[in-house]
Amino acid sequence: MTDKELLKALSANPALKSRVESLVQLSLGSHNGAEVSWGDTAEELIVGEINGLGRDILEKWANSRVSKAGNDFKKGLVGLTKKTKKKGTLA
Repeated sequence: MTDKELLKALSANPALKSRVESLVQLSLGSHNGAEVSWGDTAEELIVGEINGLGRDILEKWANSRVSKAGNDFKKGLVGLTKKTKKKGTLA
């Protein structure tokens, strides 16, 4: 994935972009504009962001699978007709 493709994907996913931005800020020693000076605090914040990132990604993945399954189901319905018993005439 190129940098341009990555930026486009992040722009299309605001929640993911926000998590990545937060992780980058934490790697630089700050969180929400405030300096993070304690290792325990940094660890807690990083673990929280990673957990949130995983949750966001899994939710997006699950939603795409549900959408795909729905589309596959609808495609399977195309061409199906209701089968009825033919009514014959008695002579």
